[in-house]
Amino acid sequence: EWLFADRLNAVGIDVVTIDLPFNHLRTPGGYRPGQLILGGDLDHVLGVMRQAVLDTWSVVRRLQVEGRSVALAGISLGGWTVLSTSLVATGLASVTAVAPPVDMLRVLTEGGVIVRAARRGLALPPDE
Repeated sequence: EWLFADRLNAVGIDVVTIDLPFNHLRTPGGYRPGQLILGGDLDHVLGVMRQAVLDTWSVVRRLQVEGRSVALAGISLGGWTVLSTSLVATGLASVTAVAPPVDMLRVLTEGGVIVRAARRGLALPPDE
């Protein structure tokens, strides 16, 4: 993230980053980043995803009001978020989303610490 920003700043492009709900600096104490997103509670997950888009869209609108050209880029959850935000935001210069190819069912059935809560919430059997 810092390397990306340093290289763009060097050619006159400002970079703004945001932490998405329950991720990075917005993770409540005692939890790992993302742990409260993948809890197996579909209503909660949809609410978190909606909030991520609203937060991003709010930043986009503010920058555009200031007369700035806005391009979005994101990785993983950020990739999903920028793609979803591009459905509601207008006038974007570009959108780049990097999402790893993932077999979500396999992640949920064979994943580690973060997906244990999701397994319980989805009533999946524990690892064998």
